[in-house]
Amino acid sequence: MDKYQKIEKLGEGTYGIVYKAQNKDTNEVVALKRIRLDNEEEGVPCTAIREISLLKELKHANIVRLYDVLHTEKKLTLVFEYLDSDLKKFLDTYGGDLDVPTIKQLMYQLLKGIAFCHEHRVLHRDLKPQNLLINKKCELKLADFGLARAFGIPVRSYSHEVVTLWYRAPDVLMGSRQYSTSIDVWSAGCIFAEMASGRPLFPGVLGTPTEETWPRVSQLPDYKNDFAIYSRMPLETLLPKLDAHGIDLLSKLIEYQPEKRISAEDALKHPYFEEIRKKETSQQSSVTKYNASIVLASNLNEKRKNIYPFWFGGAAACTACLVSHPLDLTKVRMQTTTGVNKGTLRTAIDIIKYEKFPGIYNGLSASILRQVTYSTMRFGVYDKLKMLLSNNGENLSFVKKVICAAVSGSIGGAFGTPADLVMVRMQNDAKLPLELRRNYKNAFDGLYQIIKKEGLKGLTRGMGPNVNRAIFMNSSQLASYEQFKQMLLETRLFHDNVVTHFTSSFLAGFVATTICSPIDVIKTRTMNSTGTKQGVMIMFTSIIRNEGPLALFKGWVPAFVRLTPQTVVTFMVLEQIKKFYDRRNELRIKAATTHDWK
Repeated sequence: MDKYQKIEKLGEGTYGIVYKAQNKDTNEVVALKRIRLDNEEEGVPCTAIREISLLKELKHANIVRLYDVLHTEKKLTLVFEYLDSDLKKFLDTYGGDLDVPTIKQLMYQLLKGIAFCHEHRVLHRDLKPQNLLINKKCELKLADFGLARAFGIPVRSYSHEVVTLWYRAPDVLMGSRQYSTSIDVWSAGCIFAEMASGRPLFPGVLGTPTEETWPRVSQLPDYKNDFAIYSRMPLETLLPKLDAHGIDLLSKLIEYQPEKRISAEDALKHPYFEEIRKKETSQQSSVTKYNASIVLASNLNEKRKNIYPFWFGGAAACTACLVSHPLDLTKVRMQTTTGVNKGTLRTAIDIIKYEKFPGIYNGLSASILRQVTYSTMRFGVYDKLKMLLSNNGENLSFVKKVICAAVSGSIGGAFGTPADLVMVRMQNDAKLPLELRRNYKNAFDGLYQIIKKEGLKGLTRGMGPNVNRAIFMNSSQLASYEQFKQMLLETRLFHDNVVTHFTSSFLAGFVATTICSPIDVIKTRTMNSTGTKQGVMIMFTSIIRNEGPLALFKGWVPAFVRLTPQTVVTFMVLEQIKKFYDRRNELRIKAATTHDWK
C-alpha cells in the first residue's frame, strides 16, 4: 500500500471503500477498492473471491482491469484501472439527453463486454448503469463482478436474489433458479432503453405476463394468479429516439421468454449496429480507428456537455422582451400610481389614448439593454455555478439549484441596475407633468443624463431592492422551471419538447410573479423617486401602513400577464437555441467521425 498515494474517496458501501489513488512509481492513477474484513471467522468475503478469480481471467477492452491484489491480516485491497465516471453519472451529466451515435457506441461496447463474459462462461448478474464505468475517451467497461458466477452445461441452479430490481429479468423475479446468459441480456436491454429515454424503463411497460405471452410462466415458483393486469405499452411511443432497428433490437433483448431472448453475440450482428461494424472492418487497424473516432466524438461532446455560450440566456430574453414590453410598461405605470388603482386594462387604454400606439413601446431600448446586461449575467453565471458545484457532472439537488440561482440573480441584478433604472424612468416619463419629464432620447442618453445630473452614484439608485428582486426572481424562476420540467418528464407523459417547455415555463412564471411582486413594487417606486432615497424596510412599512398589504401586490395581474409570456418565450427560445447548438455539434461529431474513417 505504501506505493499508492490516496487522492480522494470515491464511494463507500457495505463492501468497503473505494479511493482514487496514484501509483508513486509510475504516476498512474488507479482505483483502490478496500474490502472490509470485520469477521475473522469468515475471512475474505466470497464476493471478493469471485471478483478476483474472474477478473484475473477476463482480459478485454470492455471489462475493467484488475491490476493487483494487496492482502494483509486485516485488509484486502483490490487495485483497478481508474475510469472517470460511470454510466449513471454520464446520463445525469447529459440530463438524460444522449445523442443517437453515442447511444450506439456505448451499447455496442456493453454488448461486446457481455459477449466476452458469456463466451468465457461467466454471468455478470448485476448489470446496471452504476456498474458500467466510462473514461474520458468514452470507453465503456463492465465492473463490479462481486455477484458474477461461472456457469457450465447443464445449466446449474443459482440464487434468484441477483441484479438490482429495475434491471432484473422477469424469470428471475418469478423465482426461477434455472437461468443463464439471458439474464444479462435482459439487463442490457433495460440499460439500452434508459440511455434512449434518460430514465429507467420499468416498471409496467411490457404488460402483465400471461400463458399466452409467456408459456409456462405460471409454473415459476413466485408466479401469482392475482397479479394486477397491465396492458403492454408501445415501445415506439416510449422511446421516440430509437428508429425501427433500435426498437427491434430492444424487443429482442427484453423478450419475456428467456429461451427466445437474443444472445449478446447475435445482438452485435443486429442491423442497428451495421454502421459501426462497417467502420470496424473498413481497415485492418479497425480497433484503433474505432477508438480514435470515439475519442474525437468524446472531445467534441465534452465541449457541448452542459456548456453553452454565455450569451444564450441574454439573447433569448431580448427576444422575449419584444413580446412583454407593453405589459411591463403597464405594470410600471400601475406600480408608480399611489392613488386609485385604475386596473390593468384601463391603464393600458390610457397609454394608447394619450401617447398613441407607439407609446406602448416607450423605453424599449432600455428594456433591451436591461436584458443584455441582467439576463445575460444571470443565465450565464447560473450555468457556470452549476458546473462548479456539480460532482463529476451529477445533477444538482433542487436546493443547490436555488442557491446557484440566488447568487447569479444577485450578480445579474447589480449588473443590470443602471439599465433597469433608465427603463423605469423612460416608461414612466409620459405620465409626469411636462416640467418634470426627463425626455431621455434612448437608453444610452438616459445613462449619460443620470451621470451628468446625479453622478455615477445615481446609477445605483434602487440597487438594493433591484438585487433583492433579482435574487427572488432568479431563484423562483430558474430553479422552479428546471424542477417543473424534471417532474413532468418523470411522469412519462411528457417528453423533452415544446409542450413540456411551455408548461414548465408557464408554472415558473406564476411562481416567480407571486414571490417577486412585493419587492417589484418597492423597487419600482424607489427608482422612480427623485427625492431622498428611502430604505427598503422603511418603504415596505410605509406602503403597508398607508395603503394596506394588498398594495404590495399592485400590478400583480399585469406582472403575471407580462412575466408569464416573457418567461415562456425566454425559456422556449433558449431551449430551441440549445437544441440547434446541440444538433450542430452532433453534425460536427458525425462529420469528424466520418472523416476519420475515410
